[in-house]
Amino acid sequence: MRSKFFAFFFFFGTITLIAQRNESSVFFDHYTIPGVIKSTFVASLEQDEFGLIWFGTSSGLFRFNGEEFKHYPYRSDSGLSLEERQITSVHWDFVNNRLIIGTRMMGLLAFSYQNNTIVTLTTKEETIHDIAQTADGRIWVATANGLFELAGNELKGFADIARSLGALPLITKGDSLWVGLVGKVSLYVNGKKNKDIEIKSPKRIFPHTMRASALFLDKDQKLWVGTEKEGVMVFDIDSGELVREFLPDSRPFYSRINAIYQDKTDLIWMLTKAEGLAIFDPVNQTTKLLQQDIYQENTLGGNNCYAILEDKTGLVWVGTNGAVNFFDREQRKFIHYAHQPNNVNSLSDNMVRSVFEDEGLLWVGTDGGFINLIDREKNSIERIAIKGKDFPEHESIVPFAFAKLNSSTILVGTSAGLLTYNKHTKSFAYHQPSLPYLQGKRVRHLLIRDNLLYGIVVGLMFKFDLTTHAFKAYKLPTRNNVSVMHVDKQNRFWVGSNSAVSILNTKTDELTYYRLPKDTANFLILNIEEVNGKIWLSTMNYGIFEVTENEGKISIERNINNTSGLVDNTVYATVPDDFGNVWITTNRGLSRLDPGKRFTTYQVSEGVQAEEFNRMCNLKLSNGSIVVGGINGINIIDPLRAIKQTAPLNPVIYSLTLRKGNEVVELDKFTLMDSVIKLDSDETSFTVRFGVTDYRKPSRFIAEYKLEGFDEGWQKSNAVGKTNYSQLSPGRYTFKVRITNPAGEQRIRSLIIFIKPPFWMTWWFRLILSFIVLSVAVMSFKIRGEREKKDKEKLEELLRIRTREIEQSREQLANLNEKKDLIFSILSHDLRSPLTTLKGFLGLLIDNGENFSREEIKKHAELIRASVANSLDLIDNTLFWSLSQMGGIQCTPGKISVNDLVKKVCDLNQLALTRKSIILRTQIEDNLFVTADENMLYVILRNLVSNAIKFTPDGKKIVLSAYRQSTEVSIVVKDEGVGMNKEYINKLLTEAHPTIKKGTSNEKGTGLGLVLCQQFVALQQGTLKIESEEGIGSIFTITFPAV
Repeated sequence: MRSKFFAFFFFFGTITLIAQRNESSVFFDHYTIPGVIKSTFVASLEQDEFGLIWFGTSSGLFRFNGEEFKHYPYRSDSGLSLEERQITSVHWDFVNNRLIIGTRMMGLLAFSYQNNTIVTLTTKEETIHDIAQTADGRIWVATANGLFELAGNELKGFADIARSLGALPLITKGDSLWVGLVGKVSLYVNGKKNKDIEIKSPKRIFPHTMRASALFLDKDQKLWVGTEKEGVMVFDIDSGELVREFLPDSRPFYSRINAIYQDKTDLIWMLTKAEGLAIFDPVNQTTKLLQQDIYQENTLGGNNCYAILEDKTGLVWVGTNGAVNFFDREQRKFIHYAHQPNNVNSLSDNMVRSVFEDEGLLWVGTDGGFINLIDREKNSIERIAIKGKDFPEHESIVPFAFAKLNSSTILVGTSAGLLTYNKHTKSFAYHQPSLPYLQGKRVRHLLIRDNLLYGIVVGLMFKFDLTTHAFKAYKLPTRNNVSVMHVDKQNRFWVGSNSAVSILNTKTDELTYYRLPKDTANFLILNIEEVNGKIWLSTMNYGIFEVTENEGKISIERNINNTSGLVDNTVYATVPDDFGNVWITTNRGLSRLDPGKRFTTYQVSEGVQAEEFNRMCNLKLSNGSIVVGGINGINIIDPLRAIKQTAPLNPVIYSLTLRKGNEVVELDKFTLMDSVIKLDSDETSFTVRFGVTDYRKPSRFIAEYKLEGFDEGWQKSNAVGKTNYSQLSPGRYTFKVRITNPAGEQRIRSLIIFIKPPFWMTWWFRLILSFIVLSVAVMSFKIRGEREKKDKEKLEELLRIRTREIEQSREQLANLNEKKDLIFSILSHDLRSPLTTLKGFLGLLIDNGENFSREEIKKHAELIRASVANSLDLIDNTLFWSLSQMGGIQCTPGKISVNDLVKKVCDLNQLALTRKSIILRTQIEDNLFVTADENMLYVILRNLVSNAIKFTPDGKKIVLSAYRQSTEVSIVVKDEGVGMNKEYINKLLTEAHPTIKKGTSNEKGTGLGLVLCQQFVALQQGTLKIESEEGIGSIFTITFPAV
């Protein structure tokens, strides 16, 4: 972590006593790299194009942004880590915008800004000593095996320089390359050797192994050559002559020189391996030795100094063992004088009570009874003890105020009264004229006006006439606690006290008393000063009151306090400078109010003596400088140096760290080279790190940021800050960082962040979705229309079907009614007649049976049987027909013997055949079987044979034949009857009311027989064929599946 250190250094060669904390002192602050041991050393320093500082150390590569160190690990293909080796050199490649890293036994590496990681550059693992780049972009690499040029990702050998005995230091200027070798330095221009400069000294003999360890070309074109143990030599590059040398017989030059550098102020810095560093001033021709001092906080962090860098803002960084050191020559804005034990050339005490200027000397009164005379030209401090005749012997006399009585005498207001100091005799004495009034009393604040001495003694304001020695004490209406006096440019005499301010009328010698709004014991006026024509009253606890006086009336214009930007409400002094600034001392530090009404507060690290100051310890010197004192000495403020403004540096957006869901692993996207960054749809939560590459402490600028599209306004931040954003919606955002310096100048850096929408939010998906939705809507509308049309058609069809069914039902009902009527007709007429005949015959037989012979009875019995048989046929046909009409008949196919069935039918009709003398001839094949329903087939044959008998005249012939044809059996009934035409056959088979036709012997029928035959054949998957001709006869052929 960061630790600050401040102190002074010793001059080179000898230690001299100088005024404490003078302008030429060098103060270092320190940074300790976290996570590394004290023995770690910084071998190389580099600042990239973006202002970031890179540290190449023995423990790896680190990046510094002003607040945080970022470590970048690396492990080679062979498994070695960078921490197991070490970094020897770090170089910014300005052509390829990359950081090249030289290592020990791991070759060249590079830092990839795109991937935010270290990558392998060369495959050959060797030790790199130094890296340099000429203006033409060529990169030169010094290794243990000589000098090489980096071509692509390979090291190209340089034939001129073979293997070296040690490291080869390299420096470049333009297209020139200087290489330090054993006993000489070689110059190469555009890759070709130009000349050698021999390392030699007229009065010294060097060993043959003596080599250059560090090189530098200064602004006067002098070549500085550091060696292993032979000091530093400076050569003229044109003549090669030695122009200066720093011999190894004095510190630190007997140690190896690791680096030489000339800063922006022309100072030459020479870093050594074990003796710290030396700074040479070419103007004053002086050298300072800077080393670590464990008892001082301002020295180097270690004496092993390896690398030096001056960054873009002028800070000088020095890499040593154990820490990184940096020196800000602008940081110590104030000269600080304080007490230092064992140093008589310092203040006698840190508690300052008064300051005064006389003839170029600065008088500082402190606790402990001393006045310190500071001669800034001689850089010396003289301590004068306040002692004299009749002074208290066991009490320190504290000097509170000074006033010049004449050229040789200074009046001193003290805790023991009013004293005089004779500058010639350097002696103190009581001021005899005022002794009766002031002896033993605390005298504070002295003013001499028109030979009148004004002062404050134990809370009272007094006037002492230096000519007449008249003494007057002024009494206030309340609370006689006068604290301060002031005479403004209009010669108005202002007097401050508790809760009030008074104006002394020097003509009437009267005080006009004005009570201020705050009336408490703590409201004490500590200082009165005229600022821009107005009077500023500095108070305890209530800030500053700005007042004006007009015709004896005092008005308060404003109250400046901590709500206005003032650091603290207890103000000890306000001192205007010559540039429109007002310097304000408080209980919490030193502030400056600039003409733009902006406050700047300075810290102890900038040279401020302490946060707490004292009252009546302020003074504006004749040269325009300002002196303020407090509890730790005094500060001398040079306003021009203190208010020097630096142009604001461009802000930097370092990286964007992604957070995906609950994943612990964070993905860094380095944004230094990007102005636009694109994120996937699931990358909606991230942290942005940003800052400004100004490493001065404290920061004098204001840092703000905002995410346009999310933040409503600018958000304040630290110099190096970070901010988190979570669950952002897809879209375009602009992250901005704004830096404002105290002068109000601004710089803004922007990064466009585009979060890709998920596919369902993309325009093409929405277009496709719209098309699909529109298509679905059209299709739905069309389908709905089609469905409604079909539904309408279905309804219409259903309506038609229902109508048809109703019509059919109506027709069926009508049919049934007709069939019913037909059945009733058959039953009432056709069936009634045979039964009537049967009744008559039976009546005859019963009533007159004895009158009939056996033959007559037999004849009548045969007629009765024929009538009964005919009635049974009639009933069977009627029954089967009615069942078929109502769907109540079942077909049960089986194996039927045609022979048996034909015999049964023939036997049934034998009486009818005999009665009409009709011959029935049968022609049936043996063992003839069919697949049919036995009852249905019986009904069919019975009706066909019965009809043939009915419509065949007496004495004719009927042939009943049956034969097999392939898989079918045909049964044929052929008669020689009356025959039928086709129209009658169709009418007989199709009409619902069959036509009843009488037989040749007037036999009656129902007309249902042939209809039943047709229906029963169809139910058994058979066929019925009718062939007939009127007057010739008919042939009925039925076919059934054979078995």
